Amino acid sequence: MTITAGSASDLYVGASPSKVLGLNQVKFAVHGKEIDITAFDSAKETYIGTGIIGADVSASGFYDNADTTGQIALRNAVGTTIACEVRWGDTTPKVAGTLLVLGFDMDAAVQGGVPISVSGKFTGAFTFS
Repeated sequence: MTITAGSASDLYVGASPSKVLGLNQVKFAVHGKEIDITAFDSAKETYIGTGIIGADVSASGFYDNADTTGQIALRNAVGTTIACEVRWGDTTPKVAGTLLVLGFDMDAAVQGGVPISVSGKFTGAFTFS
């Protein structure tokens, strides 16, 4: 098996998911959160509520103005939500849910291409399959 950088995961967005073109890195991170539920009469013990999880997505690559259903859809969704899937391989495994798009950054650091980066957080339920 040959390992090729940037080819293991892809980002798809929209109601009928379209692959976001031009990306060479997609990162998905799921994390647990805790809530301190200690009561004043807890006899000095700390009690932590569990079961709350969240997930972040970040991606980077090069800008493609012709990718209207991928990159342009993400750019236009900054500050709002969009249906999102992160896939490893063609269809599965994947994680799907609603992404709150927090940022779409463009740079002019290289000649011949415009680097971009996208960041967001899943909001509500997300599913693994």
